[in-house]
Amino acid sequence: MKIEKVKSEGMSYEYKVTLLASTIESAVMSAVQKRARTLKMNGFRPGRVPLNVVRKTTEREIIPGILETLISEACDAVVKESGIAILATRPTYRIDSQYVRNKDLVITVFLDEAPNIEVKPYEFSMTKIVSDVKDEDVEDNLQDLMKTAPAYQDATDGYVVKPLDAVKYFATCYVDGVESKKRSFEDGVRLPASIQEDAEFLNGFVGKAVGESFDFTPATEDNVTYKIRITSVREALTNLTPGEYAEKHGFKDAEELKVALRQRLEDEITSQAYLYHKHQILEAITDQYDFELPQKVVENERLNVIAEVRRDMEHEKKDNPDAVIEEKTDDEIGEEYDDVVRKRVLLGYVLSAIAKKEGIVVTDRELQDAIGEEIDMNPSMADAIIEFYSENEWALVYKRAEILERKVVSFLLSVASVTEEKKTKKEVDRLIEKLLED
Repeated sequence: MKIEKVKSEGMSYEYKVTLLASTIESAVMSAVQKRARTLKMNGFRPGRVPLNVVRKTTEREIIPGILETLISEACDAVVKESGIAILATRPTYRIDSQYVRNKDLVITVFLDEAPNIEVKPYEFSMTKIVSDVKDEDVEDNLQDLMKTAPAYQDATDGYVVKPLDAVKYFATCYVDGVESKKRSFEDGVRLPASIQEDAEFLNGFVGKAVGESFDFTPATEDNVTYKIRITSVREALTNLTPGEYAEKHGFKDAEELKVALRQRLEDEITSQAYLYHKHQILEAITDQYDFELPQKVVENERLNVIAEVRRDMEHEKKDNPDAVIEEKTDDEIGEEYDDVVRKRVLLGYVLSAIAKKEGIVVTDRELQDAIGEEIDMNPSMADAIIEFYSENEWALVYKRAEILERKVVSFLLSVASVTEEKKTKKEVDRLIEKLLED
């Protein structure tokens, strides 16, 4: 094997590697001899097939695996030859010549070096938000809750459905006028307080009683019709006093419910404030560190960002069909988000370095708990979420990195120089909204 450095640019390196024909031939014959021990062929006893016949029969099958092994060994040799302490990514390669028997094979190996970061003193100053929940905030929250999440009771005979009611129904499916038991189903829906005029399905329930039905044709399936028959209704109780509402939800009285609402508002402020605290810390790190980044890592992150932007644009088109969205090429998106990409990569390296220095790790249990929380938030998607993480190793890597980032940020918050500032829920909402806009 011959190794020659052919290019060095920043933290990226290219090596030309020549795999000698003699080395390849030796590996091929070794594999042929191993195969010959068990190969069965008409006219020969097992283990007695001539090697030239074995090679002719199996060469096309065994060559790819042999080359893969030799190239892997070559990449390891190049890494050792380079003297690079930490690689930013796995070595990649390009085969520059096709395999020809008794000829050398030339490949190019690409390496990217990870930056060697010296963690700087933690000299962060930040504003820490402390929750300020006023009595009027709790009262407003209670009134909103009574309007949007009412208590329910079983509807009396003859009662007709109104907005906010909870309805169960059976949908009988007809395809081209023929009933399809396979596509028929039962389900339930809670009507919103305000139903848009074009919401044909939801409006179909309003004004109807148990046992009554209406027809519904999905916009995407002209040949399919559902007969929606109401099977039960729970009436939304919209005229309860705060005390009655509290009792319906299992509280002793309105005061006990208000205590719970106050705690919930404080928790929401704390959760939202974390985004603001994290932003301050990450901005401080960005200002404190400046080092060269591996181009391969930057390019991979750029592709991730472009994909994110594309997904957001598709969601925007779906949610707002009439919205005018400027079409952009991938290069234009990449250029627009170049600073974001580089900041992400820099922060990733710095946070990893801090985690290593402080012994901050993500345990398998923490990873499992995080996925469990994701499932708890979307119970109907439980199987899909489990399958997603089971089949995509990279998804676990990203989830672990997400948890590590939170743990490192929490550590930095604990050692930062803090000035506390009280804010209400509305003030925090405006603060985070502006932060996201910027």
